[in-house]
Amino acid sequence: MSDYKELRTWQNARQLVKLIYAIAKRLPKYELYDLGSQMRRAVISISLNIAEGHQRGTWKEYVHFLYISRGSAAEVEAQLIHCRDVGYFSEEELIPVMNLVIEVRKQLSSLIASVKRKWKESGSDER
Repeated sequence: MSDYKELRTWQNARQLVKLIYAIAKRLPKYELYDLGSQMRRAVISISLNIAEGHQRGTWKEYVHFLYISRGSAAEVEAQLIHCRDVGYFSEEELIPVMNLVIEVRKQLSSLIASVKRKWKESGSDER
């Protein structure tokens, strides 16, 4: 695939940005600059690292950035769990968002496996 914007993973990560930004706006005022900011940075990191890794010149770098994206997705999931645990949002409110986070994490794992296969098949680190 020649353009990261064609990746379903990247498209879903963008959708997740919209959902998390909407949730962050609903946090209590005293959390807007702490937890809200952290949530926004983590979720945006997912799509940004997919894009950056895709444009890097080596398979190794691409995989590295995909791992960072997957870590950011896990961070977003943990933040949502904490928001639920302290009562900011109900389980029901978070179901669609949690489902998309889980889907993006699965897609990133599949993408990592696919890139690693291509890397191995190419016999070179250069893309």
